[in-house]
Amino acid sequence: MIGEETADTGLRERKDRRSLVLLAAKLRTPQGIRDVRLRNLSVTGALLEAENPPAQETEVVFERGETVVAARVAWRSGNRFGI
Repeated sequence: MIGEETADTGLRERKDRRSLVLLAAKLRTPQGIRDVRLRNLSVTGALLEAENPPAQETEVVFERGETVVAARVAWRSGNRFGI
């Protein structure tokens, strides 16, 4: 863990502390598997970055090592998006 912050994406204020990270991961989408970067993480969500992010409301599966989590894209802005 590099550090912690209370993140605000500009969409709504966050209540949970987010841990800053920069890790490579995979995201399974209806269009296939995408390489993503995990930017921050909390108990309620994560901020990801990708060349071509999936659309808002897309059902996805986040994969990093042994961690596999079903999620939904909550928002998207540029190359960043939240699940």
